[in-house]
Amino acid sequence: RAFELLTHTEVARSNMPELMGAYGCALHAAADYKHRTSAEDEHPASSRSIDDLQNLAHYETKQLQCKGCENHCYVSRYTFAGGNRFYSGNKCERVFNNKGANGIKGKNIYEYKYSLLFDREAVSPPATAFHGTWVGIPRILNMYEEYPFWNALLRAAGLGVILSSDSTFSQYEGALNTVMSDNICFPAKLAHSHLKELNENPKVDRILMPYVVYEHNDDPKNTLNSF
Repeated sequence: RAFELLTHTEVARSNMPELMGAYGCALHAAADYKHRTSAEDEHPASSRSIDDLQNLAHYETKQLQCKGCENHCYVSRYTFAGGNRFYSGNKCERVFNNKGANGIKGKNIYEYKYSLLFDREAVSPPATAFHGTWVGIPRILNMYEEYPFWNALLRAAGLGVILSSDSTFSQYEGALNTVMSDNICFPAKLAHSHLKELNENPKVDRILMPYVVYEHNDDPKNTLNSF
């Protein structure tokens, strides 16, 4: 009603709002067709009437009732000769939609970065250079950026590297009794669980927990909270 008062126009609301996009495309196509035919004064060679297009389209329809919510909308399913399906009548896209399926899945950049950081050898080849000492490194805090460096340094020194496993909630809960203060941040609390895991690993001879105070500031404009 507010739109009618502002535009001084009677507004009609369709009982099939999900088809308004198609209706707009049809109006645009009709206007474009009239413009081109009036300019050429003849029908394009490839033009077909609506009746011809409907006769050429082979499809089947089936009435469905959506059970996705309490509205129980009636949905029309159109199945075309090529196997493609189109749905109309649905008020949402929770259950029925016309988006189709993605034929090509994109890559997860976070999984890719994670693998670049942590998928590394434990011992440098050849194995004869290995001194027999295993150093545990917790998968925490700055190690998400610095693990490639420490891994390469220790392996070059003839040491083996054991990285703690991925963080889990059960692992976190199992080490809460080692946290001395409750007001430290969650990543710091989580670090206790990784150190506990390495400490209980009989293969680990030493644990490397580097104390890094100052680092190279790569981008002073965007890393204000860094040293």
